[in-house]
Amino acid sequence: AGTPVSRGRDAPDQAPYDVPAEVFGAHGACVLYRRAALAEVGLFDDDFFAYHEEFDLAWRLRLAGWTARYVPLARVLHHEGLSLRSQPARILYLTERNRLWALIKNAGLAFLWRALPALLAREVQMLRHCLGMRTPVPLVARLSALARLGPMLARRARVQALRRVSDAEIERWLV
Repeated sequence: AGTPVSRGRDAPDQAPYDVPAEVFGAHGACVLYRRAALAEVGLFDDDFFAYHEEFDLAWRLRLAGWTARYVPLARVLHHEGLSLRSQPARILYLTERNRLWALIKNAGLAFLWRALPALLAREVQMLRHCLGMRTPVPLVARLSALARLGPMLARRARVQALRRVSDAEIERWLV
């Protein structure tokens, strides 16, 4: 449904995480990019501000044919979400809005069609969240995403023009 999950998050630092491996993309807290890759696909999307901006960049890099490697010797201590920890509504807003923007910009139509059940399940989950928590935040995030649909579709056209990889190859990593 376009929700990225960090490989090995909250898991013990042991096998299979002690072996170098190809991954979909890198977490923004600890990553090195080739200059040529960033020159080709661009940097983090400033509109995202926080949350899923590295997922969007990783997806663009993958579409353009770049790969990513996990290196277990690299170490970083990252206190995830610390900058907005006291603002859970803001985190929910940004993650939902940016998840939708990443899908709009990067997902191929075939991928979206195959992911439709998961996408619809996510929408039902967020509606239940709105009702259960009595918060309009997920709805506001969707309205905000739609308000910038035009610019995101323009970015989509640029991203899709870089495409060298099929939806099936992308789907291998996202499903």
